[in-house]
Amino acid sequence: MITLTQRVKEGERWEAAKDRLLSGFRRWWKDKETRQHVRGWLRRIETTWSSSSNGWHVHAHLACEGSFWDQREIQASWDRHTWWRNTTTLEEPRKLRRSTVISMLRSPLPD
Repeated sequence: MITLTQRVKEGERWEAAKDRLLSGFRRWWKDKETRQHVRGWLRRIETTWSSSSNGWHVHAHLACEGSFWDQREIQASWDRHTWWRNTTTLEEPRKLRRSTVISMLRSPLPD
């Protein structure tokens, strides 16, 4: 499981924050290095309001199929394709709760 995040921009509208994340995700997914490690994924976009930053925190959770990819390399790749300092998080598959995967499967498809 990979979580890709972006920094909150104060006052940014929700639609703009979501579009910014999805734009970075499309560039990241088209990259040859990403395709070498990730063969397929199930993605869920989550959004929370950050009252401390006065903006939307939009992030993507990915359940991935593929080969080992070091977290530092994923971070560097994500940063290259998003043009802003972000964070990535990895979770070991055994730590995924069944309810997390089911909620990802039940999520509506984005427009």
